[in-house]
Amino acid sequence: MTSIEFIAQELGVTVKQLTAPTRKTETVRKRWIAILVYRLFGFSYTRIGGHLNLNHNSVQNGIERAGEAERAKAKEIYIKFKNEQPDWNLLPKKTKIVKIPDYKHGTIIYKEVEI
Repeated sequence: MTSIEFIAQELGVTVKQLTAPTRKTETVRKRWIAILVYRLFGFSYTRIGGHLNLNHNSVQNGIERAGEAERAKAKEIYIKFKNEQPDWNLLPKKTKIVKIPDYKHGTIIYKEVEI
């Protein structure tokens, strides 16, 4: 189970609902909780936005507008994930696309590497 699946399960929604571009209050508040959980993992705003289909300004706004109830739930989910999933490999990897020249064929190969 990936981290976003774990968070969605704990919040009682599907991953699709969590990442959908909806403005329903209930969904937005659950998305704020997911943002806060990823922030506790130490992810940047841009990286969080990449996982939840948001831009970094939306992530920053969610962190600022989240209340104490959302923050408490995020801490609870973070601790539960940390205790139940000791394998941190389930967290999304930070990757980058790099260009590698192929001198033999005169082309450029694009490869995704883990940072």
